[in-house]
Amino acid sequence: MARGAREASDVWQGACQRVLVLFPPYAGQAQRNEAVQDDHGYNSEDIDGAMGGNPFLHELLAGTVGGVFGITLIFPLDTAKVRQQAYPHYKGPLDVIRSMVREGGIGSLYRGLLSPQAGFGVTFAISFAGYGQGTRFFREGNTERDLTLGEMTAAGAWAGLLQSPSRQVFERVKSVMQVQKGGGGGDKAPYKWSGECVVQLVKKEGLYNGLFRGLDATVLRELPQFAVYYPIYELSIRALKEFHDTSSSSTRKRSSSTPLPPHLLLLAGGIAGTLQWLPPFYCIDVLKSRMQSALPGVYSSVWDCAKKSYQTEGIGVFFRGLPVALIRAFPLHACIFFGYEVTLAALHDEELGSILPPPE
Repeated sequence: MARGAREASDVWQGACQRVLVLFPPYAGQAQRNEAVQDDHGYNSEDIDGAMGGNPFLHELLAGTVGGVFGITLIFPLDTAKVRQQAYPHYKGPLDVIRSMVREGGIGSLYRGLLSPQAGFGVTFAISFAGYGQGTRFFREGNTERDLTLGEMTAAGAWAGLLQSPSRQVFERVKSVMQVQKGGGGGDKAPYKWSGECVVQLVKKEGLYNGLFRGLDATVLRELPQFAVYYPIYELSIRALKEFHDTSSSSTRKRSSSTPLPPHLLLLAGGIAGTLQWLPPFYCIDVLKSRMQSALPGVYSSVWDCAKKSYQTEGIGVFFRGLPVALIRAFPLHACIFFGYEVTLAALHDEELGSILPPPE
């Protein structure tokens, strides 16, 4: 089993290197040098060298893999969350799932998956690359310096701002596909696939209203969410690494730059993802989902949506679906960060020995 896992990692690493061949300016590997490694165990000079002095493309590709990997695994829970936010008659996430399966079959739980698969890939590519750009700006070439909490917060907010437009488009399409129902009875999608949904939204409502309705709510959510998302992950990594290095009972010598094992990477990602969905962030997400999934003309602004939602459904509307959102958040973001870290390690040609079990 362990040998098979290592062989799989070699195949994945080779595939990642072949992808770089598509980008000739970045394809050449630079000379490997001794350098200080960061909290994640990556050699900072190798990172720059592998990209010809620019790690941006690595972060884009690793973010794409992490985003697609995460959303594909938990999409039914995402659908349950959005439906609970939009419709008051559901008793809980299990009621949503049972109702959808009964009316539309198992496939209805994955309705609109193509949009978030593409969207999460693009969005987290931009997000991770934007955060990396922000951290490099504050470090000013000094890769040994730990960022302050304020610097990590600012870099995270910058990443949230950069990713907002792309996230708005795919979540608008995803919300319509998940919530609205087509004709003919049953729980059928309003469009055959996400591409048709994009075309029809633009055709019926124009480019801005069709794809960017709810953008103000998206920006209001993304900036504060990611201002806490990345700092929480970084601080969790530091704490877990310190705990792991001091409590490890392994006889194998571990340096301070040894990468964390997979279960701790997953834990750090899950913690960051769960905490960023607590209120008040979640309350803004409710307004965003309702604005994006509503028919034209129902809401004129975020404030209008909040006022009408409160008047008709009370204060509870802003917390409806929160349990399933938190349940969804942990595995989603655990997988996103794990996919990102492992892909980045492969692209950087790092030793994955600490991520995989030792050979038999």
